[in-house]
Amino acid sequence: RMIGDRPLRVVLTVDPVLPVPPKGYGGTQRIAAALARGLVARGHEVTVLAGPGSATDGARDVAIRYRYPAPAPLRIWWYLRFRWLVRRATRRADVVVSFWREDFLRGAVAPGVPVVLTHHDPIRVPILPFFGHRTLRVSVSDDQRAHLDPEGWRTVPNGVDVAFLTPDPGRRGGHVAFLGRLSPEKGAGAAVRVAL
Repeated sequence: RMIGDRPLRVVLTVDPVLPVPPKGYGGTQRIAAALARGLVARGHEVTVLAGPGSATDGARDVAIRYRYPAPAPLRIWWYLRFRWLVRRATRRADVVVSFWREDFLRGAVAPGVPVVLTHHDPIRVPILPFFGHRTLRVSVSDDQRAHLDPEGWRTVPNGVDVAFLTPDPGRRGGHVAFLGRLSPEKGAGAAVRVAL
């Protein structure tokens, strides 16, 4: 939506180790890139805070330039720099959408700016309130947050850009593909059972 006649000013924060879009591994980065492209296509002003090499069409990309692993003094400097970049980027923002650790955002997002916190991994730690901001928490499945109080949560499944896929429904003996990290929460076992 627009605010009056002007577009939304959206800040996306993503893990600063990998670029958006990713050059290989990086499912979350791929989702963030698709969201940035979609928002820009709708005329909104988007700033992406992500890792070096980020190049999101039409968005303003701010590379964090963090090397992992890093010695402790460099991590402290990087943490402070990240918080400064977040504060600077969010001064004019209408909303912040975070795909990354919220503890790095606490106290860094400009006062009063609404925050959407997207959780992609299993939620195993206590969820703390994000004080001073209107906050919406997003999970990618209902099951991911079944053990939590549903108040303040929404489920928004990850979108997939299928334009690069060319299915051939007439082909016999087709295959089912699983794309993801091989870990229990990704459901590769369920994909194999479905394929069988």
